[in-house]
Amino acid sequence: MSYTISELETALVGRLAALDGSAYSQGARIGTWREAKTPLSVTDSAQAIGHLTFNVFVESGRNSAGDRDRASGGSIKLVSDLVVLLAYHIRPGAQVADMRLASDAALQAARAILANPQSDFQTQPVNIWRPAVTSDGEWMLVRLDFRAIHEVRA
Repeated sequence: MSYTISELETALVGRLAALDGSAYSQGARIGTWREAKTPLSVTDSAQAIGHLTFNVFVESGRNSAGDRDRASGGSIKLVSDLVVLLAYHIRPGAQVADMRLASDAALQAARAILANPQSDFQTQPVNIWRPAVTSDGEWMLVRLDFRAIHEVRA
């Protein structure tokens, strides 16, 4: 099956948005997985971030083999560097507990990505826990990296 870059991203956004985030609710902050309206990689304001918001994007898509491998029907086989960015709210007085819950949320996201039917496209984990805390200490931004092997129509 052939997937464009945007189709690959959209398929994985759907998998993450379908996750049950109730274990990560924080009072009024309901644990609901949803795609961020603003790319988290360029967010400079904590108000633009929401609890359990995420982005899925392909950083690069390169040919799968040195011999410029082509699939049947002329499709090009790609190895794409896939990134998931996840925002997790960190509460005052519960920093350590929330950071541990953020690692659980990242693992839940990784499992959803890796559970994708391999007949559609293959996903492999590269780094599933790369956290950073915003300068105000209110948010943990977690980066998960995967390799996706798929075909695009030439």
